[in-house]
Amino acid sequence: MGRMDLAWYLLMRHCGLRTGKVRSLRRDALDLDGWRIRIERSKGLKDRVVYLSEPADQALYAYLAVRGTAPTDHVFLYRHKPLSARYCGIRLDTYGKRCVVRITPHQLRHSYATLLLNAGVPIEALQKLLGHTNIDTTMIYGRVYDSTVASDYYRAMGQIEGTQD
Repeated sequence: MGRMDLAWYLLMRHCGLRTGKVRSLRRDALDLDGWRIRIERSKGLKDRVVYLSEPADQALYAYLAVRGTAPTDHVFLYRHKPLSARYCGIRLDTYGKRCVVRITPHQLRHSYATLLLNAGVPIEALQKLLGHTNIDTTMIYGRVYDSTVASDYYRAMGQIEGTQD
């Protein structure tokens, strides 16, 4: 279960996937060589592509190597069946208690958005990655830290004043 849990955790944390998408993910949606996953009929019935980080890609490879056969093509299985609606939340509770933190699956999605925004990803790109129709929804997900705002300000002022390229 450790390899499987790491793989779905990284899909939530590094790719912004909701638990429903993790649970319904099929093997034919994975393009591990291209480091991406095709998400079909996501919330709002839109298709999109999410990109894999190197750790997420490696975790998926490691999990799939030990996954074994099953009567379904779902990527993630527990006792030869697709994950239940509560599986990820229960596992995060278990891991959180060991580390003395409280974490929910949706917090992983918020962290994904916040980290990308603070790394300089444009809000429009984040909107596409999250699969949002409305940019206002994307804005709710990301919090831009003061240091990022200050850095952006000084970079922009440097360009305006001609002191930076």
